[in-house]
Amino acid sequence: MDDSEKHRLMREKRRTTVAAMFASKPDLLWLFRSFAMTRHSLNDMRSAMFDLDVLLHDVVWDELWNSENHKNKTALNSLIGHVATYLSMPDVSCNFLRQFFLSKIIMRVQFYNKPEEWSNWAYLLSYAFLFGAAYFFGWWIIVVGIVIIAFPLYKKLHWLHTASFFDSVVNEVMSGAFDDDVTIERLKALESRGVWIPSVVYSLLKQPRIDIRQSCADKWQKLSEDRYAEIQEIHKKWLAEIEGTPEEPEHNDNRSTQSCELASPHPIPSN
Repeated sequence: MDDSEKHRLMREKRRTTVAAMFASKPDLLWLFRSFAMTRHSLNDMRSAMFDLDVLLHDVVWDELWNSENHKNKTALNSLIGHVATYLSMPDVSCNFLRQFFLSKIIMRVQFYNKPEEWSNWAYLLSYAFLFGAAYFFGWWIIVVGIVIIAFPLYKKLHWLHTASFFDSVVNEVMSGAFDDDVTIERLKALESRGVWIPSVVYSLLKQPRIDIRQSCADKWQKLSEDRYAEIQEIHKKWLAEIEGTPEEPEHNDNRSTQSCELASPHPIPSN
Protein backbone atom coordinates (compact mmCIF):
# COMPACT_ATOMS: atom_id res chain seq x y z
CA MET A 1 0.00 0.00 0.00
CA ASP A 2 1.48 3.33 -1.05
CA ASP A 3 1.42 6.47 1.10
CA SER A 4 -1.39 8.15 -0.85
CA GLU A 5 -3.68 5.15 -0.37
CA LYS A 6 -2.74 4.93 3.30
CA HIS A 7 -3.56 8.60 3.80
CA ARG A 8 -6.87 8.18 1.96
CA LEU A 9 -7.90 5.28 4.19
CA MET A 10 -6.85 7.18 7.30
CA ARG A 11 -8.84 10.23 6.25
CA GLU A 12 -11.89 8.04 5.66
CA LYS A 13 -11.43 6.36 9.05
CA ARG A 14 -11.08 9.75 10.73
CA ARG A 15 -14.23 11.07 9.06
CA THR A 16 -16.37 8.05 9.98
CA THR A 17 -15.01 7.96 13.55
CA VAL A 18 -15.81 11.61 14.26
CA ALA A 19 -19.19 11.39 12.50
CA ALA A 20 -20.08 8.35 14.64
CA MET A 21 -19.21 10.28 17.80
CA PHE A 22 -21.46 13.18 16.83
CA ALA A 23 -24.25 10.76 15.89
CA SER A 24 -24.12 8.42 18.88
CA LYS A 25 -22.84 10.24 21.95
CA PRO A 26 -25.70 11.74 23.98
CA ASP A 27 -23.64 14.63 25.33
CA LEU A 28 -22.61 15.73 21.83
CA LEU A 29 -26.21 15.57 20.65
CA TRP A 30 -27.36 17.68 23.59
CA LEU A 31 -24.47 20.05 22.98
CA PHE A 32 -25.77 20.51 19.45
CA ARG A 33 -29.25 21.14 20.83
CA SER A 34 -27.95 23.74 23.27
CA PHE A 35 -26.26 25.65 20.43
CA ALA A 36 -29.18 25.18 18.01
CA MET A 37 -31.69 26.74 20.39
CA THR A 38 -29.95 30.11 19.96
CA ARG A 39 -29.09 29.78 16.26
CA HIS A 40 -31.37 29.67 13.24
CA SER A 41 -29.43 28.36 10.25
CA LEU A 42 -27.09 25.61 9.14
CA ASN A 43 -24.32 28.16 8.59
CA ASP A 44 -24.69 29.37 12.18
CA MET A 45 -24.37 25.79 13.43
CA ARG A 46 -21.35 25.15 11.22
CA SER A 47 -19.71 28.13 12.85
CA ALA A 48 -20.73 27.09 16.38
CA MET A 49 -19.50 23.50 16.01
CA PHE A 50 -16.50 24.21 13.77
CA ASP A 51 -13.79 24.41 16.44
CA LEU A 52 -14.98 21.25 18.17
CA ASP A 53 -15.28 19.41 14.86
CA VAL A 54 -11.72 20.36 13.88
CA LEU A 55 -10.37 19.46 17.34
CA LEU A 56 -11.88 15.96 17.30
CA HIS A 57 -10.63 15.38 13.74
CA ASP A 58 -7.11 16.37 14.84
CA VAL A 59 -7.18 14.06 17.88
CA VAL A 60 -8.41 11.08 15.86
CA TRP A 61 -5.87 11.76 13.08
CA ASP A 62 -2.95 11.84 15.54
CA GLU A 63 -4.19 8.62 17.12
CA LEU A 64 -4.43 6.85 13.76
CA TRP A 65 -1.06 8.15 12.59
CA ASN A 66 0.72 7.01 15.76
CA SER A 67 -1.24 3.82 16.41
CA GLU A 68 1.94 1.73 16.20
CA ASN A 69 4.18 4.09 18.16
CA HIS A 70 2.62 4.87 21.54
CA LYS A 71 5.85 6.37 22.92
CA ASN A 72 6.06 9.03 20.23
CA LYS A 73 6.92 12.23 22.12
CA THR A 74 5.68 14.45 19.29
CA ALA A 75 2.29 12.71 19.40
CA LEU A 76 2.10 13.18 23.16
CA ASN A 77 2.96 16.87 22.86
CA SER A 78 0.32 17.21 20.16
CA LEU A 79 -2.30 15.55 22.38
CA ILE A 80 -1.36 17.85 25.27
CA GLY A 81 -1.94 20.77 22.91
CA HIS A 82 -5.35 19.39 21.93
CA VAL A 83 -6.33 19.02 25.59
CA ALA A 84 -5.22 22.60 26.28
CA THR A 85 -7.37 23.73 23.33
CA TYR A 86 -10.37 21.88 24.75
CA LEU A 87 -9.82 23.44 28.17
CA SER A 88 -9.87 26.87 26.52
CA MET A 89 -13.33 26.15 25.03
CA PRO A 90 -15.76 26.37 27.98
CA ASP A 91 -18.79 26.54 25.66
CA VAL A 92 -18.31 22.88 24.66
CA SER A 93 -17.61 21.48 28.12
CA CYS A 94 -19.50 18.28 28.85
CA ASN A 95 -18.92 14.99 30.64
CA PHE A 96 -18.29 13.00 27.45
CA LEU A 97 -15.54 15.29 26.15
CA ARG A 98 -13.95 15.53 29.61
CA GLN A 99 -13.84 11.73 29.82
CA PHE A 100 -12.76 11.42 26.16
CA PHE A 101 -9.68 13.59 26.62
CA LEU A 102 -8.83 12.14 30.04
CA SER A 103 -8.87 8.60 28.64
CA LYS A 104 -6.75 9.54 25.63
CA ILE A 105 -4.06 11.38 27.53
CA ILE A 106 -3.79 9.07 30.53
CA MET A 107 -3.16 6.09 28.21
CA ARG A 108 -0.61 8.03 26.18
CA VAL A 109 1.17 9.16 29.36
CA GLN A 110 1.27 5.58 30.63
CA PHE A 111 2.93 4.36 27.41
CA TYR A 112 5.35 7.29 27.46
CA ASN A 113 6.52 6.57 31.02
CA LYS A 114 7.03 2.86 30.40
CA PRO A 115 10.79 2.25 30.01
CA GLU A 116 12.22 0.59 26.94
CA GLU A 117 12.93 -3.08 27.58
CA TRP A 118 15.89 -5.05 26.32
CA SER A 119 15.08 -8.21 24.41
CA ASN A 120 16.48 -11.57 25.52
CA TRP A 121 18.79 -11.49 22.50
CA ALA A 122 20.18 -8.12 23.63
CA TYR A 123 21.08 -9.54 27.06
CA LEU A 124 22.59 -12.69 25.52
CA LEU A 125 24.74 -10.72 23.08
CA SER A 126 25.82 -8.34 25.84
CA TYR A 127 27.05 -11.20 28.03
CA ALA A 128 28.81 -12.83 25.08
CA PHE A 129 30.57 -9.55 24.31
CA LEU A 130 31.61 -9.13 27.97
CA PHE A 131 33.19 -12.57 28.18
CA GLY A 132 34.92 -12.01 24.85
CA ALA A 133 36.26 -8.65 26.02
CA ALA A 134 37.37 -10.19 29.34
CA TYR A 135 39.45 -12.76 27.46
CA PHE A 136 41.44 -10.00 25.72
CA PHE A 137 41.39 -7.14 28.29
CA GLY A 138 41.00 -8.83 31.66
CA TRP A 139 38.19 -9.91 33.92
CA TRP A 140 37.72 -6.41 35.36
CA ILE A 141 35.76 -5.56 32.21
CA ILE A 142 32.98 -7.94 33.37
CA VAL A 143 32.46 -5.86 36.51
CA VAL A 144 32.06 -2.71 34.43
CA GLY A 145 29.72 -4.50 32.05
CA ILE A 146 27.53 -5.90 34.81
CA VAL A 147 27.10 -2.40 36.22
CA ILE A 148 26.06 -1.11 32.78
CA ILE A 149 23.65 -4.00 32.17
CA ALA A 150 22.21 -3.71 35.66
CA PHE A 151 20.89 -0.20 34.96
CA PRO A 152 18.08 -1.24 32.52
CA LEU A 153 17.30 -4.15 34.84
CA TYR A 154 16.90 -1.71 37.73
CA LYS A 155 14.62 0.52 35.61
CA LYS A 156 12.53 -2.50 34.67
CA LEU A 157 12.16 -3.65 38.28
CA HIS A 158 11.34 -0.10 39.41
CA TRP A 159 8.68 0.17 36.70
CA LEU A 160 7.14 -3.20 37.65
CA HIS A 161 6.75 -1.86 41.20
CA THR A 162 4.97 1.21 39.84
CA ALA A 163 3.11 -0.31 36.89
CA SER A 164 0.38 -2.12 38.82
CA PHE A 165 -0.48 1.07 40.70
CA PHE A 166 -0.47 3.06 37.46
CA ASP A 167 -2.64 0.40 35.78
CA SER A 168 -5.27 0.70 38.48
CA VAL A 169 -5.42 4.49 38.02
CA VAL A 170 -5.67 4.15 34.23
CA ASN A 171 -8.41 1.50 34.48
CA GLU A 172 -10.45 3.70 36.80
CA VAL A 173 -10.13 6.69 34.49
CA MET A 174 -11.00 4.61 31.41
CA SER A 175 -14.12 3.23 33.10
CA GLY A 176 -15.23 6.66 34.29
CA ALA A 177 -15.77 5.26 37.78
CA PHE A 178 -13.41 7.47 39.75
CA ASP A 179 -13.40 10.27 42.27
CA ASP A 180 -11.61 13.35 40.91
CA ASP A 181 -9.85 14.33 44.16
CA VAL A 182 -8.76 10.75 44.91
CA THR A 183 -7.40 10.33 41.37
CA ILE A 184 -5.44 13.58 41.69
CA GLU A 185 -3.83 12.31 44.91
CA ARG A 186 -2.98 8.97 43.29
CA LEU A 187 -1.38 10.71 40.32
CA LYS A 188 0.68 12.86 42.68
CA ALA A 189 1.82 9.65 44.39
CA LEU A 190 2.93 8.34 41.00
CA GLU A 191 4.87 11.58 40.40
CA SER A 192 6.69 11.01 43.68
CA ARG A 193 7.87 7.69 42.19
CA GLY A 194 9.35 9.43 39.17
CA VAL A 195 6.37 9.15 36.80
CA TRP A 196 5.84 12.21 34.61
CA ILE A 197 2.25 13.55 34.60
CA PRO A 198 1.51 16.62 32.42
CA SER A 199 -0.32 19.48 34.11
CA VAL A 200 -3.27 19.32 31.69
CA VAL A 201 -4.29 15.99 33.27
CA TYR A 202 -4.81 17.77 36.60
CA SER A 203 -6.64 20.60 34.80
CA LEU A 204 -9.06 18.08 33.27
CA LEU A 205 -9.67 16.43 36.63
CA LYS A 206 -10.39 19.81 38.20
CA GLN A 207 -12.86 20.72 35.44
CA PRO A 208 -16.45 20.52 36.75
CA ARG A 209 -18.59 17.62 35.58
CA ILE A 210 -21.32 19.17 33.45
CA ASP A 211 -24.57 17.35 32.66
CA ILE A 212 -25.30 19.12 29.38
CA ARG A 213 -28.67 17.38 28.96
CA GLN A 214 -29.89 18.50 32.37
CA SER A 215 -28.74 22.07 31.74
CA CYS A 216 -30.81 22.55 28.59
CA ALA A 217 -33.66 20.01 28.93
CA ASP A 218 -36.17 22.53 30.29
CA LYS A 219 -35.62 24.94 27.39
CA TRP A 220 -35.81 22.06 24.93
CA GLN A 221 -39.22 20.96 26.27
CA LYS A 222 -40.60 24.49 25.94
CA LEU A 223 -39.75 24.89 22.25
CA SER A 224 -42.59 25.49 19.83
CA GLU A 225 -43.40 22.76 17.32
CA ASP A 226 -42.12 24.91 14.47
CA ARG A 227 -38.81 25.63 16.21
CA TYR A 228 -38.40 21.98 17.15
CA ALA A 229 -38.94 20.94 13.52
CA GLU A 230 -36.48 23.61 12.37
CA ILE A 231 -33.74 22.30 14.69
CA GLN A 232 -34.42 18.74 13.55
CA GLU A 233 -33.94 19.81 9.95
CA ILE A 234 -30.71 21.69 10.74
CA HIS A 235 -29.32 18.69 12.60
CA LYS A 236 -30.27 16.30 9.79
CA LYS A 237 -28.44 18.42 7.22
CA TRP A 238 -25.40 19.00 9.43
CA LEU A 239 -25.02 15.34 10.35
CA ALA A 240 -25.38 14.26 6.72
CA GLU A 241 -22.74 16.85 5.82
CA ILE A 242 -20.10 15.63 8.27
CA GLU A 243 -20.85 12.00 7.40
CA GLY A 244 -20.44 12.81 3.72
CA THR A 245 -23.69 11.07 2.78
CA PRO A 246 -26.85 12.30 1.06
CA GLU A 247 -29.81 13.26 3.18
CA GLU A 248 -32.61 10.76 3.69
CA PRO A 249 -36.26 11.31 4.65
CA GLU A 250 -36.88 11.98 8.32
CA HIS A 251 -39.36 9.85 10.27
CA ASN A 252 -38.42 10.44 13.93
CA ASP A 253 -40.52 12.93 15.86
CA ASN A 254 -39.54 12.05 19.43
CA ARG A 255 -38.79 15.06 21.60
CA SER A 256 -38.39 13.14 24.88
CA THR A 257 -35.45 14.18 27.03
CA GLN A 258 -34.97 10.50 27.85
CA SER A 259 -33.84 9.93 24.27
CA CYS A 260 -30.46 11.14 23.09
CA GLU A 261 -31.59 11.16 19.47
CA LEU A 262 -32.10 14.21 17.35
CA ALA A 263 -33.61 13.35 14.00
CA SER A 264 -30.74 11.77 12.07
CA PRO A 265 -30.61 10.55 8.45
CA HIS A 266 -28.88 7.38 9.67
CA PRO A 267 -29.50 4.88 12.48
CA ILE A 268 -27.70 5.96 15.64
CA PRO A 269 -25.51 3.08 16.85
CA SER A 270 -25.66 1.99 20.48
CA ASN A 271 -22.88 3.13 22.81
